Amino acid sequence: MTDNTVSITVATPSAGANSSTSDIVVTAGTKLAGWTQVSITLRAEGFPPTFHIAAASSAPMKRDDAGFITPGDHCSINIGNDLVITGYVSETSGETEATDHRIDVIGRGKTQDLVDGEITWKESMPYFFSSVESLRTILSYYNLGVITHGDIPALPFEYPILLDYGTPGAEYVNQITRSLGVLAYEGPTGDLILATAGDVTAASGASYGVNVLTCSVTNSMEGRFSEIVACYFRTRQFFATDAEPNFFATATDPGVTRHRVKHVFLQDGPQGEDFAKKMAVWEAARRAARGKLVRVTVDSWRDSAGTLWTPNTIIPVNLPGVSPDEVMCLSEVTFQYDDAGGTRAELLLMAKAGFVPEPVQILTNANLQGVVGAGATAVQQ
Repeated sequence: MTDNTVSITVATPSAGANSSTSDIVVTAGTKLAGWTQVSITLRAEGFPPTFHIAAASSAPMKRDDAGFITPGDHCSINIGNDLVITGYVSETSGETEATDHRIDVIGRGKTQDLVDGEITWKESMPYFFSSVESLRTILSYYNLGVITHGDIPALPFEYPILLDYGTPGAEYVNQITRSLGVLAYEGPTGDLILATAGDVTAASGASYGVNVLTCSVTNSMEGRFSEIVACYFRTRQFFATDAEPNFFATATDPGVTRHRVKHVFLQDGPQGEDFAKKMAVWEAARRAARGKLVRVTVDSWRDSAGTLWTPNTIIPVNLPGVSPDEVMCLSEVTFQYDDAGGTRAELLLMAKAGFVPEPVQILTNANLQGVVGAGATAVQQ
């Protein structure tokens, strides 16, 4: 029988402790189990993952009790032998009645600092390049690493991303991953995973009448248009007599039968017409894909092979309102347990096309003149 026991291992960090080494997998500390309520959420779009778990105790816990948990503790969350989250305790609370005592522990993965905190630097005018190596440099400030799944597309040219005070590190991460055309989400060890959309298929899926407890299929026309027109205006034509004309690329959504047109205005850039075509197709495909959301609750935390439901996984579905040929990708999973509902997993699915990141224009050396001055200091390693 598969072990679905949820355990949390905590270790209070000492001054100057390096969370990127000994605390990625905590080998020392207090291990607690026997939870009465569990909610663990992993996601493929955005970060960090979150958890909220609760347990009953025979008496109120005191600070000097074994197993006492405090906000700021490093922790790792395991389901059976599978590590699912490495992060920090954000909040604890205790509720005491005459005969019952409840302990709640809430926390997030290690990338929370990337989202909440701002990047700092010493250079007078620093910038990063749009590359995996620059991403590693940014994450190193937070004691985080990069894990790549599959082949990460190489750019023909790495363009600079200027830094600004007051901007969270996650914003720069998102700029770089967009340019690479990959998803970025937190893995079990707290490091950032880079992967293309739907690169793995689960051994089994959600099948009505087999493992589905509840399901809902939402079809929406909001945000969808019969035509997406990407407008590429050449700004140089106002200053030169031999400038090329403006360009318009159109992509259609066959699911929209009424006349609904949306124009997307693009900045002038070296990729011009090719980028306009790519942008129009992406807009139409993404809007259509996100017009259908499938929320399903299944009776197990694992697929038929014993693997935990994992974000960015293709999930086979046999559900009312979903065509068998629709390829659905797992956007978010919440592992839940309580006395009323038992063990279950809530899956949020959408078409694979809905996960493809927005295209960006790639500048060339000629286009960069004047963008980065001679006195700028690169922090690429």
